[in-house]
Amino acid sequence: MADTNKKSWVVVASEQAWFKACAKAEQFDPFPANSISAWRGSTKSLSHKILIGRGPLKKNVFTLPTFFLSYEPETSPPFAIPNQTSDLAASIMMKQPSQEWVELQGDEVGLLIEAYAVKHFTFDALAQYKSEVRTSGLSQQAGEKSIKNLIRELFSDVERRVDILIGLHAIRHFALVWKPLHRAQQLIQIDAQTKEAQIHEEASLAALIPYQFNAEAREALWVSYLPIEKISGAKVHIPLVLFQNALWEKQSRIRFLHEFWVLEYFADLYSTEDKEKAVYINELERLVKEHLANRLELFGKLKGDILRSSLMSNLKSCFQALGITFNEGIVRQAKRVRDKLSHGQDVEDAEIVAAEAGIRYLPPLLIRKHLQANGISLDG
Repeated sequence: MADTNKKSWVVVASEQAWFKACAKAEQFDPFPANSISAWRGSTKSLSHKILIGRGPLKKNVFTLPTFFLSYEPETSPPFAIPNQTSDLAASIMMKQPSQEWVELQGDEVGLLIEAYAVKHFTFDALAQYKSEVRTSGLSQQAGEKSIKNLIRELFSDVERRVDILIGLHAIRHFALVWKPLHRAQQLIQIDAQTKEAQIHEEASLAALIPYQFNAEAREALWVSYLPIEKISGAKVHIPLVLFQNALWEKQSRIRFLHEFWVLEYFADLYSTEDKEKAVYINELERLVKEHLANRLELFGKLKGDILRSSLMSNLKSCFQALGITFNEGIVRQAKRVRDKLSHGQDVEDAEIVAAEAGIRYLPPLLIRKHLQANGISLDG
């Protein structure tokens, strides 16, 4: 006979993605507002729904707290890297969110894509999850199947489902996902006995956490005092764009690629010819010309590939030229992840997070060192 007194909880991770569609409003029914965020108790481990309709609509949506690093000194740490600690003691602080709304006018059409991932527990999983996040910080780490990692797998599942649904809409009818309005995740835990629900709004674990700015106005306007014309001529436009895109990118795969592309940019900029290899290839070319003249054209086609330095070799040259310590293990790990992503292979979130953590400090450091090599200091 089943134990009817045994406690159980249902954890539902959900994600919403709102879009304003480019559509004729009169062709649609009013938006079904009562169906928003209404999980119907599906027994499926992963499910979704898609809602569309015309306005008017004003709906309060998932809102997220803002995290920042607070520290003791009176002035901000210059060149602090998001999420990475310095020698300054810092603690993670949270600013509660303000109200956020999705709003449609009467002549506008909205599309909502929502996915749910469900898991059953025999203990209060939400309380343990919050405890594990508090004690281990906000950065993802590869490791054992803790409650934190199990919950994050649920979030990963709903994120992937929403990504797929958006992509399919974009292929068939891009007009339906024409303008992104809002996207966020939420965690709900339901007591199976009392039906009481607890809601936990999930801050993006992929987001980078900044230091809270704490300095006088002149420091805030620091860029105004830099030699912008000279900087503009120092070949830093592309890496600066890639770096800033990475700061606001929530999708970990895309953010990592933007960061790694900064490394590739400078590797190419500081690439050097392997003179010893060039001498060897030139001698080999002479022998081919003398003894295998009918293969000389083929050798000429291959010569460029043979002489081209590898990315790792160029990175070593770059780091050496700029006076940066080259940690080959960390860079190789990041390159492996980059190679997989570039070839469309699936990569575990934990592997991406670990690779990104190793190179996150390098894009701004490479830019600063390159500018210094061109006689431009950002140290104020």
